[in-house]
Amino acid sequence: MTILDFNYNPNNNKLIVVSYSEMDDTKKLEEANNNNTKLQPPKYRLDKYNTNGGKEQHIDTIEKFISGVSLAPDSNSVIISYDEDINSPISHVAEIDIKSNNMKTLLSSNSSYSKIRSVKFDEKKEGFYFLSSFIDEKKDYSVMEIPKESMLSYYDLRKN
Repeated sequence: MTILDFNYNPNNNKLIVVSYSEMDDTKKLEEANNNNTKLQPPKYRLDKYNTNGGKEQHIDTIEKFISGVSLAPDSNSVIISYDEDINSPISHVAEIDIKSNNMKTLLSSNSSYSKIRSVKFDEKKEGFYFLSSFIDEKKDYSVMEIPKESMLSYYDLRKN
């Protein structure tokens, strides 16, 4: 397994790790190229680990273009940022309840926020920080593109 992203939670000494199979990802890329179809996202695994490297819990398997992850201070939920499609500038932040595995969208890109990524819960789980960038709609977009300018923002969950 290859690690895409991880987040350490100092409140409980836990890690959330996003991993995927590089072999499966390469296979999807080859199929998309050979069949001239749209690239499908890898199957990302979200797992909770302790600081000794021991896996404590498999949280979910998600097929989305994930661009960030954060474990809540209480360890009851995880937020992820992801792009809707490889060629779409639309991105989202969703919260996954660890006990029920329910996913709830918290924020979607708009004229103020595009290419949302690198989410991080605040210390009290009252909101989260994230990076976003403006997208030039005149040129083709790809999730592989690195934005030239980014801004750090905060989303207050209590006030939406």
